[in-house]
Amino acid sequence: MKKHALILVVLFFSVATAFSQRSNQKWFNTAFGMRIEGGAGSSGTVGVTYERAVSTKTHFDFFVLTNFSSGVEANLLYKFVNSIPDVPASLRWYIGFGAHAGTWGNGNFDAGPDGVLGIGYVFVPDVPLNLTIDWHPSVDVLNSGFNAAKFGFSIRYIVE
Repeated sequence: MKKHALILVVLFFSVATAFSQRSNQKWFNTAFGMRIEGGAGSSGTVGVTYERAVSTKTHFDFFVLTNFSSGVEANLLYKFVNSIPDVPASLRWYIGFGAHAGTWGNGNFDAGPDGVLGIGYVFVPDVPLNLTIDWHPSVDVLNSGFNAAKFGFSIRYIVE
């Protein structure tokens, strides 16, 4: 009985240590690439994205979007990146907040708060790529608009 208890204790601490190390690993440090966004009533936008880890569980995501005809918008998001239990550490979910500023169509300046909820995957060490898909609602404070139907897809090259 003592032998079984000792084996269970060692097994428990081994699994607990493995999970704690996995959740403390950085997903990646720096990545840049392309983002596509669209949603209900939107013709879609495309732009560049840059993401930088602040800590093992937080990232800054900066992207600039345009539709090449009527405007441009810059976004800065602060994301909390979390591992998923019983799933490889290369797949993570994130939630965050931020702000946007830009101009669309009418030439008026728009700005306001943003939110983000998504999931992402890294192919490292085989291929240095990060893919994410997320929901990105925003509020235009100056023009009293709420856009809850924005969804985005990003593909980034991982620098480090």
